[in-house]
Amino acid sequence: MNKNKKLSEYSKWKKYLLDEINFYKISKPKLLKNKFIGHTYAFFLKLYIRELTIYYLRKIGILKFIYSLSNKNSTELWFKENSSKLWDFRKQLVDKESIFNFDSVLILRSTSAFQYFFRKPFNRDYIDLKSEKIFNEKFYPKRYINIPLIVAKASFYENKDVFQIIAPESFINYMNEFQQYFPLISNKRFLPNKGDIVIDCGSCIGDVSVLLAQMVGSKGKVFMLDPSNLHNKFAELQIKYNPHLRNVLIPCKYAVTDKSKLAQKNIDDGKEINPGSIDITSFNTICLDDFCKINNIDKLGYIKMDIEGYEFEALKGGKAIINKYKPKLAISAYHKRDDFWNISNLIKEILPEYELFFRHHSPIRGESVIYAMTREELENS
Repeated sequence: MNKNKKLSEYSKWKKYLLDEINFYKISKPKLLKNKFIGHTYAFFLKLYIRELTIYYLRKIGILKFIYSLSNKNSTELWFKENSSKLWDFRKQLVDKESIFNFDSVLILRSTSAFQYFFRKPFNRDYIDLKSEKIFNEKFYPKRYINIPLIVAKASFYENKDVFQIIAPESFINYMNEFQQYFPLISNKRFLPNKGDIVIDCGSCIGDVSVLLAQMVGSKGKVFMLDPSNLHNKFAELQIKYNPHLRNVLIPCKYAVTDKSKLAQKNIDDGKEINPGSIDITSFNTICLDDFCKINNIDKLGYIKMDIEGYEFEALKGGKAIINKYKPKLAISAYHKRDDFWNISNLIKEILPEYELFFRHHSPIRGESVIYAMTREELENS
């Protein structure tokens, strides 16, 4: 009886999702300017034109033919083929907000941001933006992809200490709007504690690292792991702009994966900021277990990962320290199609007592994050 009931729940969920996907997929894409406020409009305009083209190709029946020639599967077919694995991941999620976010992301991934409009969280702002000025340091790029860089002066509403942050334009607005890496979970913000040791895997230019450093304070540490020469120069510049964080922020020039290895030739990776995927064989790599041993880390409070598809390998390389120190985890899960179940299953394998949460932090398909913390941490935070 219980088995039939569970099967019925799964079947109902699958049918509901497919009905929603089909409903939104046949609707004509719309570009609503106010939906993407605070973001680069030109970027979304390009996405919109792409999705509109796909819509008409689908409508006249050519898209299916193109998929057959290219040997690619549509996201809808991906959902059908992997629905049981997605259901198993969904069952691991603890709160209703996680389940709602997850179902919404599956619809969003199978349609587009111009057909299905992802509901933003109605959470209170946590960063108080004081001022912004154009970033104009000599010998540094002035844009993050196509977005102008700025220097923002800000503080947290719950802590009035002012800091500066080099970031893409509207970064503070975006962090308040979508609350990536620091969402409200059970009405408590998912944060490192004062004095915590934090590892930021994929720190890029260090904008999120500065927020983390401000949160842990002068008695904490934030290790900024990124293999790019240019990104590490930006990390040093973030410290220059925030001398009070000089002993907190620690740039480390590594790519994080499951093995530690010195590159035969550590290349100069160019003069432009590159937050996208890179060939890590050109850089020194390290696993988190080795990293903590080398740096004499004997406690760990928070790990953030956004490393362009290497999250699964990085978690494998940190099994011992995660099991030992039970840090909060904020792990990006959108670079690979099997991230949802592979990453969540590995987290539970490493530490079965972890509670899993899911949030999506963008109006488009990217920026999904799996959060993990122990029940004890959840109740005491």
